[in-house]
This record gives sequence, C-alpha cells and structure tokens, in this order.
Amino acid sequence: MKKTLAVLVTITMFAAMLVLNIRGANAADYTIVDMGNMGGFYATATSINDAGQIVANTFISYYTTYAFLYENGSMIDLDDLGIAGTTMASGINNAGQIVGSSYTSSLDDHAFLYENGSMQDLGTLGGDSSAARGINNAGQIVGFSTTSSGGSHAFLYENGSMQDLGTLGGDSSRAEGINDAGQIVGDASISSGRHRAFLYENGSMQDLGTLGGNDSWARGINNAGQIVGYSTTSSGGSHAFLYENGSMQDLGTLGGNSTWAEGINNAGQIVGNATTSLGETHAIVWDQAPVANAGDGQTVHPGPDISVTLDGSNSTDPDNNYPLTYAWTIIEKPADSQAVLSTPDAVTTTLNIDAIGDYRIQLVVTDSLGVASAPAEVIISTTNTAPVADAGEDQAIIILNVPVSLDGSQSWDDDGDDITYLWTIVSKPADSQAALSDTTAVNPTITPDKYGDYRIQLEVSDPWTTGTPDEVVISTANLPPVAEAGDNQSCLQGATVSFDGSGSSDANGDAITYSWQIASKPNGSSAYLTGADSVTASLHTDVAGEYVVSLIVNDGLLDSEPDTATVVAVSYVDAFTQQIDQIIQTINDIPDSAFKNDEHGDNLTRKLSSILTLVTENQEYNAGYVQLENSILKKLDGCALDGTPDKNDWIIPCEYQDQVYPLVIDAMELLDNMT
Repeated sequence: MKKTLAVLVTITMFAAMLVLNIRGANAADYTIVDMGNMGGFYATATSINDAGQIVANTFISYYTTYAFLYENGSMIDLDDLGIAGTTMASGINNAGQIVGSSYTSSLDDHAFLYENGSMQDLGTLGGDSSAARGINNAGQIVGFSTTSSGGSHAFLYENGSMQDLGTLGGDSSRAEGINDAGQIVGDASISSGRHRAFLYENGSMQDLGTLGGNDSWARGINNAGQIVGYSTTSSGGSHAFLYENGSMQDLGTLGGNSTWAEGINNAGQIVGNATTSLGETHAIVWDQAPVANAGDGQTVHPGPDISVTLDGSNSTDPDNNYPLTYAWTIIEKPADSQAVLSTPDAVTTTLNIDAIGDYRIQLVVTDSLGVASAPAEVIISTTNTAPVADAGEDQAIIILNVPVSLDGSQSWDDDGDDITYLWTIVSKPADSQAALSDTTAVNPTITPDKYGDYRIQLEVSDPWTTGTPDEVVISTANLPPVAEAGDNQSCLQGATVSFDGSGSSDANGDAITYSWQIASKPNGSSAYLTGADSVTASLHTDVAGEYVVSLIVNDGLLDSEPDTATVVAVSYVDAFTQQIDQIIQTINDIPDSAFKNDEHGDNLTRKLSSILTLVTENQEYNAGYVQLENSILKKLDGCALDGTPDKNDWIIPCEYQDQVYPLVIDAMELLDNMT
C-alpha cells in the first residue's frame, strides 16, 4: 500500500512551526525547529541525508505506525512487509536507500531495506525478529536482531550476510547508525545491566559515557565522526547529545523535560523529537546558525563624497537554509560623524565616510528558518595626510613703510583636500606696529615700520588636521642665500648627468658662489664631479645605484642650507629588462588581425622572453644582440627601411611596426653598450 501524506503533514508541520535557539560551549550553535506531530498523536523524525531527505514515523494509534519519506514538500508512505500500519523507518543514505523494520505476514518484526519503491526482508541473526537502524553510502546496514539463544545483539549487514557485533559485557546491544568509514554507533548493556552509547570501529566497541546519568543511547553518526543520541542526566531527565572530539554536549530541550536526537547528516543537521511544555512530543530539527561575513576591513580618506561598499555576500549557512536576510548596524562611529547606511537590510550597503576615525559595522544574517547568526564586524578606518605649509622665500628690504607681500600658494595637501591658511607674526622689532593685512589669506601683506627681523609663521589646515608650521623672515639685515640643486634624475650606469643651480637665490640681491659635492654614492663607485664651483656641475657615474649631490651657495658672508638632488643610475641589464618588457606589452596590445599569422604575436613574445633569459641569466650579450636583430627586428623592419611591409614581416600595418621597431633598436643599443 502506498499513499502520499503531503497535505496532512505540510499543514501540520508549518502551522506548528516554532524556533528555539540552543547554544553550547565549544560546539556549533543549533536552533530547534518544531515540525509538528504530523497528523498523529506522536511523531518522530529519525534520519536525514545530505540532500535533506528526511525519514520519520507517525503514530496514528498505539498500535498503528506509518513510516514515510519527506522530500520536495511531499510525504511518501513506505509500505510494509505484510501487515499495514506496522512499519518504522530508521535510516536513509545519500542514494535514498531506507532501512527500518516492519511486520511480516507471520507477525514477526523484521529488518528491511527499501529502495526503488520496493521493500526487502533482511532476515535475522537466528532469532524471530530484527530491526535495521542505519545505512551508510556503501549500503552497509546496521541494526539489532534476536539470536538463536534469545538475546538481542547489534548486527552489521553487508554483501547479503548479517554479522553479530557483540556487547559491552552485558547480554544485549543495538546498532543504530553507521558512517561511510564503517564506524558504527548504538547502545549496549554493560555488566551492571545499564545501557551505554557505544562506538564500534576496528573490531572494538567503546563506551561513550553519559550526560551525568546512568544510561545513554547513540543513534546516529556522520562522516566527520560526530555522534548523536540521548542520555539520562543527573537531574533524571533524558536529553539529546552531540558527541565529538571525545566530549558529550547537551543539546537542550523544547520546553519539556526530554529530547532525543536520532540522526545527523554531514552538514551537521540533527533531527529527533522532544517533549513540549504542554506534554506533547514533536519531531524537531536542530538547525545550525548561519555564519555572517561582513567582508574585509577598509582604510579610506574621508570626504563629503566618499563612501565605502560593505559586502555580506560571503555569508553562508551550513544547513543550506537559503535565502539569507541581512541586518547591518553601525555600532560605533566618530563623534562628529553623521554617517548612515544606505540599505541596512540588503546584502551590500554603502556607508558615507564623513569624519576622521573608526567606523565599526556589524552584520547579522538570518536563514530561511528564522535562525540568526552571531554578529560579524568589520572596521572601516580612515587615513589623512596633514597638509604642508610653504611660507615662501625669505625677503630682504631696504625701505621701511612699504607693504611686503607674503606667498603661501605653494602649500599643498597630498590628499587633494581644500586647505585654509593662518598667518601669525612670531616676532618683530621692538616698538613695531606692523600687522598682517589678512591672517587667513593666501597672500597677505605686512608693512615693516622698524629696522630688524620680522618672523612670520604660516599654518595650513585641511578639514581634519593642521600641518607643521613654516616660517618666513622679512629682514632689513643680510639674509642667507637659498640653494636650489635642481630636480632628481635617473640615467644608465656610466652616463654623465648635469645639475643646474641657477634656481638658487639671495634675498638681498647679493652675488652668490656655488659649491657642489657628492654627498653619497654606491659602494665601489669612483664617480666624480666636474664644474663643482660653477652654477652647473656634471656627475660622472660608473656603477649602478643611487648618487646624492649637494649644493651650498654663499653670498660673501653667509652660507645657505645645503640642497640635494638624487640620481639613480640603472644597470644596463635592468634597463634591458625594462625595455624587453615594454616591447612584449606593446606587441600584446596589437590586434591579432595586424599579424601575418594568428600565431606570430605569441611567437614574437616567446622569442623576446627567451632573449631576456639569455641576457640576464647567461650574460650572453652578443648572442642576445644577434637574436634580437635576426629573430625580432627583421620581422618588423619593412616600413622603417622601405616605407612598406616586406615579405619577411610578421607585423603588417606600418602603424604597428612603427610602435615596435624603435623599441627594438633601443634594446639593441643597450646590448651594444654591454659587450
């Protein structure tokens, strides 16, 4: 007899849905989901596979039970071995094979295997009755059976044969579950007559202990070796347990006194049944909480138009109870921030960063059963570079009571922020009444009225911080000149580099002299300067590395502060490597249609890589030069030599030859200097 209980069970299951969160130390968080009594007065879910298929039993009366498979929203009755209303389902594997027990027509309860819509009698260990309780993905079945001597022993059924697994010293045992590694769990009597949960592996049966009471029963095991069952407690109740890593964890209750865990899948989902506060027994699922992932921390520069995107898409649910819902919350932000989340209930949201400081954001996700995750947090930090004040060059004056302009326009902010200015007179001659025309202007003026020095400070600020002050001196006395050594430069090793000190100046208009020196050079270098006492000087480099040249100018009385310029001399090998990299990139950017053959572009770049290895690793400079000329240059020189591609060219249009040809010539010149 086969029937579908979809309507009855679906209505009962979801009308009675109740969620209770159970948390245990050092273990996954689980939430109990009430599936109802499924149309009877008593219901129990006994096993679940990795596809989420559940087998369960409902008691219509004390003597009438039906076993069914729940999948795709429907309940399918599993039939019987001869007498209707006597079937109990106990286990299911990933292939959908179901085991349990059912009465035969001779009124004996026998273990069965249900697959492909058919139920097979598995026989006994020599006695009258048996029951199958678990099955793994290899089709190995475990359970218990009476023996010819009358006792009830755990069995392993495989290859058509039933094997007796023995006991823990008592006279009975029951096998309830088996994983794909062949580990078997169940319960067995000990010498005192009490029952203990066991793990059977490698031919040995291990006592798993209790939750503080006298008895325990193991009912299921997954491929991770996690074991579930139930145990009496010190207070006398019976509680479901999860056994892993040598420890038994109490899984709590549904408001009543007792829970029983019957099965666990490889995702860690546990099923069983529990009493409620009303005394009813309901089928339940222990649901693992989803895991929120708020993404990686970020560091940004604040600003009125600056925002960051927060992404919760890497949040997961170990039970695959999707879709997830999202709840973002700002836990902490700078005191002066007005930042808000754009879409706090979406998988991604944006946050405007309007102030300096840390923003601490929390994400909680909830699965489709209403189970919430532990909060995940992400920190958004801010960075800001203080602006740099430049108060301009010192100035010398001769005539009093004439306005002198100050210039702060060369001040800057690395972050590109708007800056404000604050000028202050630090010191001035005694009895002077001189004042700044506008302390917040870029170019204020001051009118010196007494002989002496006027020291004026400039501070610049961005919206968040103030930089280090800079000073300028307005003086009627002689001021030291200012040296300007020119720009930093780079060159090939052995090259001569020129420096120009003509940007040096003297506020008093005095003539200045120049003194150039090599401040530092690479180890082993014999580099030297020519024109060291002229406005321009030349550095003759010899080895690769960094050279620092210093310039001091003198107005006849005072030396300037030294100013330096840096020269980085690049080795020919490094320069050649950079040149070959540029040629390869240029060829890679040329469309395939520009080559004579589809493979020619790849062939050219492979040849270039081979030449680079020849030069940089083997130091074969002459061989590299010859290969560049014959294997590369002659494949793209028609336009340069004759104004049109020739028959040997691999790159056809002149516009693309013209991009690559001069780069190859430069690479060959580098090699020529290395030989």
